[in-house]
Amino acid sequence: MKIRNGYVSNSSSSSFIIGVKGKLTSSKLMSAFEVSKKSPLYPLAKELAEIMVNSSEKTTEEKYEEDHFCKPKILKKITQRGMNIYCGSADDQSGNDLEVALCSIDLNYDSDDLIIEKEGGY
Repeated sequence: MKIRNGYVSNSSSSSFIIGVKGKLTSSKLMSAFEVSKKSPLYPLAKELAEIMVNSSEKTTEEKYEEDHFCKPKILKKITQRGMNIYCGSADDQSGNDLEVALCSIDLNYDSDDLIIEKEGGY
């Protein structure tokens, strides 16, 4: 639980962890989203994937545990599968509607090559 002292706004942020074999790319996320290029939702899914990639940074297990509210089971699963760890965040004050949506949706996914786990907001 985060405790804030002083002024508290109504803004909200959300963090997520991504485990991926190789480098995190929007095409890997799009594959997980399974949105056909013919779908009218394709441009939104592509932009969401790009937001997630652009707001994520590669990290180590030790650094991640130090800086975040760690979910040990997810982190263990990522490292056991030999995946790279990326952490990212979204902010509902960004002015981007998809980033705002990312703050409020549960976007969890698990496959052999990719794990996405939303950690929660604050």
